[in-house]
Amino acid sequence: MILDVTAGRRCMWKDREDPNVIFIDQKRSVKPTIIAVWAYLPIRSGAIDGAVKDPPHMLYVSKGKPMAFNFAERYGILNRETWEKDLAAGFEELMRVMAPGAQLLYKWNDNHITLPRLLACLPCKPDRKAAMVGSRGVRRPGSTEPRSRTWYLIWIKKTA
Repeated sequence: MILDVTAGRRCMWKDREDPNVIFIDQKRSVKPTIIAVWAYLPIRSGAIDGAVKDPPHMLYVSKGKPMAFNFAERYGILNRETWEKDLAAGFEELMRVMAPGAQLLYKWNDNHITLPRLLACLPCKPDRKAAMVGSRGVRRPGSTEPRSRTWYLIWIKKTA
């Protein structure tokens, strides 16, 4: 089984009803397979063959950016004081439920938190990483806000 711990509206999936995926989210409204937070997964250790995580990556919704929807409600916002601890706890919990040799695909956008800052709060470096080509992010004309990149990071769980 594959675990998607930040399923939301399942935008990452071509088949949003894939029976081989356990969709986890804390929002009941998105109808996940299991309602839970990523730091406390109700899954036994070593039971998962692979996992996907596309966590919230913003610390605030930038004022003046046109949003056709409530960004915070749809994707979530990280807590400014605890984001490092929260992301580290979620990572550790994913490693706990994954079987040896399982792979974790972690999607990260560096709009508010750079990739080096993210990696500094996690216990180990990814086995592979790639930036999405041509990702220029969203920014207002004339803004000095740096453009963001989306990163795809892969960890392979080592054998115990």
